[in-house]
Amino acid sequence: MAAEPNDSDRQKGYRLLELFAGRLVQDLTPSQILPQFTIGLSSADKEHIKNVEEHESDEKAAELLLDKIINSEERGVFAEFVNVLDRSEGSKHLAKLLRGEEDVDDLQPQKQLLRVLAPNLINDMNADTLRTRILCLTDEDKDAIRNDYDRNGGPKKAADTLLSRLVKRGPTWFSELLHALKKDSPHLYHQIIGVKSDGNEIDRSETDIAEKELRAGFAVTENSASGSTQRVSDTSNDNSCVENAIDNADSDHGLNSIPQSNDLPTSKDDAESKLVVDLSESKDQAKPTDSENINDNDDGNVNAVVNGSDVPLNVDDVANTGGSCLGDETQQTSESESEAKSEVSDKEKAVTGVEPVISLRDYQAELSEPSLAGKNTVVCAPTGSGKTRIAAYVTNEHLKTYPDGKVLLLVNKVPLVEQHFKKEFSLLQSKYKVSRLCGETAGKVSFKQLVECNSVVILTAQILENALKGGEDREDKVFLTDFSLLIFDECHHTQKGEVYNNIMSQYLTLKIEQQMTGLPQILGLTASLGVGGAMDKLRAVRHILQLCANMDTSVLKTVKTQEKGLEKHNNEPKKCVEVVADREVDPLGDELKKIMKEIQQKLPAEYHNRSDFGTQMYEQHITTLNSTAVKKESRLMMTISDHLRKYNDALLINDSVRMVDAIKYLEEFYESEEERKQGFDELDEELMDLFEGRFGKLTKLSKKKENENPKLVKLKAQILEEYTDKENARGIIFTRTRQSTKALMSWINETPELKKYLKVDRLTGTGATSGSRSVAMTQKEQQDVIRKFREGELNCLIATTVAEEGLDIPECNVVIRYNLVTNEIAMVQARGRARAEDSSYTLLAGKNSGAAERELSNMYKEKLEKGAVDFVQKMQKEDFKKEVDKLQVQALNNRKIQEASLRAKKRVRQSTTAHLICRKCNIVACNADKIRKIEDMHHVVPDEEFQEMFIVKEFTPMEYGDIVCVGKIICKQCERDWGSMILHKGALLPCLSIKNFGLKFHTGFILTPKKWKDVPIEIQALDFMAYIEKKLDIPLVDVKQKE
Repeated sequence: MAAEPNDSDRQKGYRLLELFAGRLVQDLTPSQILPQFTIGLSSADKEHIKNVEEHESDEKAAELLLDKIINSEERGVFAEFVNVLDRSEGSKHLAKLLRGEEDVDDLQPQKQLLRVLAPNLINDMNADTLRTRILCLTDEDKDAIRNDYDRNGGPKKAADTLLSRLVKRGPTWFSELLHALKKDSPHLYHQIIGVKSDGNEIDRSETDIAEKELRAGFAVTENSASGSTQRVSDTSNDNSCVENAIDNADSDHGLNSIPQSNDLPTSKDDAESKLVVDLSESKDQAKPTDSENINDNDDGNVNAVVNGSDVPLNVDDVANTGGSCLGDETQQTSESESEAKSEVSDKEKAVTGVEPVISLRDYQAELSEPSLAGKNTVVCAPTGSGKTRIAAYVTNEHLKTYPDGKVLLLVNKVPLVEQHFKKEFSLLQSKYKVSRLCGETAGKVSFKQLVECNSVVILTAQILENALKGGEDREDKVFLTDFSLLIFDECHHTQKGEVYNNIMSQYLTLKIEQQMTGLPQILGLTASLGVGGAMDKLRAVRHILQLCANMDTSVLKTVKTQEKGLEKHNNEPKKCVEVVADREVDPLGDELKKIMKEIQQKLPAEYHNRSDFGTQMYEQHITTLNSTAVKKESRLMMTISDHLRKYNDALLINDSVRMVDAIKYLEEFYESEEERKQGFDELDEELMDLFEGRFGKLTKLSKKKENENPKLVKLKAQILEEYTDKENARGIIFTRTRQSTKALMSWINETPELKKYLKVDRLTGTGATSGSRSVAMTQKEQQDVIRKFREGELNCLIATTVAEEGLDIPECNVVIRYNLVTNEIAMVQARGRARAEDSSYTLLAGKNSGAAERELSNMYKEKLEKGAVDFVQKMQKEDFKKEVDKLQVQALNNRKIQEASLRAKKRVRQSTTAHLICRKCNIVACNADKIRKIEDMHHVVPDEEFQEMFIVKEFTPMEYGDIVCVGKIICKQCERDWGSMILHKGALLPCLSIKNFGLKFHTGFILTPKKWKDVPIEIQALDFMAYIEKKLDIPLVDVKQKE
């Protein structure tokens, strides 16, 4: 008889439901699994869910089902849910997902392609025939399709039902659809794979078609014995050399060092029982529950350059990963004009011709060998091992061999540009011209000219991507063949839609499709490649191979022969996990939840029953509610979602730090609301009065010391132990959010025992979100804090994950991660900060947070990565090349599918048929055809009529290249932030943040894009000369035309 699940198992299960909620909601058809539930759901519950599915949507019904499971008091409900999924035809892949046996890949590019092609498919396909050929469809699916075909709407309705059901049926649905269409509707099949056809006569040879299928990564083969289909490119199904090699590997191949899944504890108690004070040699592992994200989470990437320029302009418009109102995809830098001028003078320093002297340690020399031989290489070595020194050495040797060569060092964070220029790459400046470029000077200097005048340029990767695309000034366009060596710092970011991967995708397109020669050599540097969420050896190997493919790597290099030398220079810290009980009673949290319940009752009835306040699941619910509010043009729902989000944030702050910090956060929000009181409606007034009426009680509850946070008590003891035992202690306390860095710093300064030992300051990302204006930092402030820490003015930093990788922070002997666990890469990076002698690395986490299990999971993944890297290094060259080539083709074709989908959407939707509406009050702001782009990033409205729609609130001008931000613009009706007022070439222009608007089409359909790149309409570039001529009513002379 199976043991009854305990509370820890239940909590772990619920966290898994939170983690995979999006995928479950996407793929579930609740009516098909409800009959199999024997516990956890009453008959009334089942009937309610069925009604929601029938009258609203599968997704709404799935959300309701998950909510019922999470809030059920009955034991064993999660296990029952997984078993039901496993028994249900069409849902087995979801059971595997929750057990960690299935990749999370949901074939999103293929789904996007299907959405674009849906009109043609629905018009032309014979759903009644196809339903019998597609094996992943359930019997219920086939019956529903047949029923629609015969009675409810005819062939088109049946086709629509087939497509909507098909995409929910696990990883084989796309290949099975292709297989069926190839037999039944060849013209639709050719349309999907991108081959032209004329009736039934294909205008290419069958050999060409087969090759295109294979290169597209979704060729289909038939298995005559079983009638099943199989994706040729899917290594989980085919007999790939990787899988065969793994299955046949012996102990000599290093696979015995990779932990197996049965090493994992099966419950939270089991995980905690395996925790010991020193985990340096721990072999005990835990299954993962991925990390949670709080609203203002820096996420280790706040001032990373993501899909835009390097700087945000509007303090209210920077996304959690560093976006801004200037395209929602920019990043902040803020140095003065004098510093920009000094940069130019630095670039023009005289070159003496003296040969650089760059010495390498033995292990560094070993790591550099493949690059010195001209091979594309990824170097993986610990934080602090001197990877940038290796890059400088390789650059020097490369330029000796190719005197006319051009070398780019690409970084993903603005501060790293200056750091590398002034440190390791300064060694090259005696012989070579070395320059640097980041967002603030990118508009003042021609990148192409800078490359022509220098041998080495250090820059943020986004600048290179923009230059490769070519903006309005095509003369500044560069080509990858202009360079002889590209160095990628922190190259583990070369995946998915990140900037590094966008650059390398262009590289692979030139190499594979155009067969181009003369492409630059590639060198990647990283402390950890990670395993991409894998929990078994096969998927970990695939992840490593995918990164190698993305980087076009021929050699994955780690230290082998000089390990003792590496160990000598890289101290391993003592590792410890401290699990702390949560508050026994939480009257403040209970009162905040009562208020949230009261606010929630103002929503339509279907939203009244949520009770998972203070969780990431509820945060996701609010995000969905916000989007629904825009689509329904409901100011009520938008206002309530904004307020509920703030209360949810306050609960999360209350769980992490002090009760007074949670109240302070809410108080600051309502103070900012007071500033826009002229835009209030009745509901705004009502919610303001509600907070003010409860403020006294909340304040009183927050001052009850007996209910204070036990985690802070333990943190205080840990700090005192470290700083009294160690002479010259120097430490970093990592925490999740910027708000918590501010709260922890206040707590330390208000605690005399700690203030006696600590000279403390904060270190966070540079971009400010709407909820964190007072806690963001400028780049100058960042640099000042790091300088003070380096020089000893400070001995403790409270930092978000921005400090984990790359930044030149001196060696520490104390690293504490406070209630913060992300992934295995972040763990390695943070732990690498503790590299001084006698150093310690401590995770301090709440008992019910799941952090202890996730930390053990990360340790398991770290060992998994080492074993996977070792395996890849021992692969036969032919096998390695075969796998890398295949993955490169698949990646290129997936990207093509995504780009084709986006192009198709933009062809269908014209800007003249859409307009922007304010997300708060739903007023029409402007027609979409009035929007123009500057530098393919900044979206402005150069229209006189639009000026009447907003108010400008000026602030101290901030300069970013040739753009100056002089204020923010707000809706004249409700005073919601809309974006920034910018000065471009002397002209004042309103620059919009798309996340503050809905995009409404003439049909009534409304989209809620978060970034401009998601807007499915073509937006023209700003013709600045024409704009000025019209505004001034005088003709101007174009200098280029005169020439």
